[in-house]
Amino acid sequence: MKKTFFRLLCLSFVVLSFSNCEKDKEGTLELQFKLMYDGQPLAMFDKHDYPDGSSIFFDRFNLFLSNSSLMKEGEKAFAFDVQLLDFSEIQDMEAAQKGLTVNLGEFPIGSYDGLEMGVGIAPELNKTSPKDYSSSHPLANNYWHQWDSYIFMTIEGKADVSGDGMHDLLLTYHIGKDEAFSSRQYQTPFEIEGGKKTTLEMQIDLLDILSSGNDYLDIKATPVDHSTDPEVYEFFYKNMPNAIKVNS
Repeated sequence: MKKTFFRLLCLSFVVLSFSNCEKDKEGTLELQFKLMYDGQPLAMFDKHDYPDGSSIFFDRFNLFLSNSSLMKEGEKAFAFDVQLLDFSEIQDMEAAQKGLTVNLGEFPIGSYDGLEMGVGIAPELNKTSPKDYSSSHPLANNYWHQWDSYIFMTIEGKADVSGDGMHDLLLTYHIGKDEAFSSRQYQTPFEIEGGKKTTLEMQIDLLDILSSGNDYLDIKATPVDHSTDPEVYEFFYKNMPNAIKVNS
C-alpha cells in the first residue's frame, strides 16, 4: 500500500511538473484600446472642435478587426479571432483613460516583431452572416441584409454647425462593403514570457478617421452615409489604418 501511494505521489508530481513546464512555454497577450480625439482620451457626449469650426460630440463608435496576426521574423505567425470594439459605453473620462481591454489568449513565448491588423471584416468572412455563428460570437450582430455585408464601423453623434449651441445636426456613418476592408502592419517589437501577461496599448483617434492633413469630411454636406457614397467610405477606410497606433 505504501509503495502504491508513493508511486501515485511520484506520478502526480511528474504530471504537475509537466503541466507547469507546458504552461511556462506560453504567455498571455492582451490589447488595451483607447479611443482618442486629437490625441486626447474621448468619452461619448464630450464636445470637441471639428476642423470646419463646428462643435461635435459622439454617442456611438464601434469597429471590427479581423484577419489579424502576430508577426514573427517578418512573417505572420499566429492569427487571433475577430474582435468587435464597442466604445459606446465609454461615457466618462475615467472609463476613457482605461479604454477597452481585449484578451487575445495564450501564445508561445519569444520575441515578436509586431502586429498585422485587419480593419473591418475580411472579404471571405463578409460572405458569412449571423446565422453561421453562435449568439456570443462577435459576428452574430452588426449585419445589414440590404448590403449582404457586416457594418465594419459605426460612427454616430451630433454637431452644432451654426454656432448657436444647439447640437442638432445628426451624424450617422455606417461603413461596410468588401472594398472598405484594409490592413496594416505595426512594427512594434514585444516579448511574450512564460506564465506572464503582456499588454500592448493601442490608440484609435477619431479625428484621424474624419480628417487627413488639411482634408476633412464635410459633415454639413454629408451628415449621413450608409456606404452609398464612395467618396465618403473611401475617405474613411483609407484613413483607418493610420488612425490606429501602437503606443510604444
